[in-house]
Amino acid sequence: MTAVSALPTDYDADGAELDALVDQVLGTRPRPVNWARLEEPELTEQWDALDRWVRWLVTRYCLDHREIPHCWQQHGDLIEELSALHTAHQAAYDPSGPASGPAEWHQLLANTRARLQLWLARTGCRTTEHRPPVPHAWAAPDSAELG
Repeated sequence: MTAVSALPTDYDADGAELDALVDQVLGTRPRPVNWARLEEPELTEQWDALDRWVRWLVTRYCLDHREIPHCWQQHGDLIEELSALHTAHQAAYDPSGPASGPAEWHQLLANTRARLQLWLARTGCRTTEHRPPVPHAWAAPDSAELG
C-alpha cells in the first residue's frame, strides 16, 4: 500500500492524477458513488448498474412496494440508500474481502430495509401511485448538488 507521505500535494485540475493514484492504491475495489458529482458517460453507466442491481435485489429477496416502490428512481433518499447498499454488496462479495463479508452485508440489508420502510412511509407512494417528493421551502435550491 502507498504510504501517505508518498501522496502528491499538487493535483491536475480535472482530478485525473488523483483518480489514477486512487486506482493504484485501491485497485478495482468498489467505491461509493457520489451522484452529485457524476458526469456522462459514467453517470449513465452507474445508473444502469444500480437499476439492474435493484431489480435483482427486489427479485432475489422478494421485496415489495413497502420497501422499494416502483418509483424508487424518483426519490433521492431511496437512490442514496440503495446505492450505498449496492456498493456494500459489491465489497462484501469481493474475492479479496473477508469471508464474513456476506454475513455482514446481510446485517446491512436488514438495517437498510428498516430505513427504506421509514423513507417510504414519508413519501406516500403506494403500489402503483407515485407522489413526488416535496422539498422544504427553506432549503437552498442548489443544496441537492452539494453531495
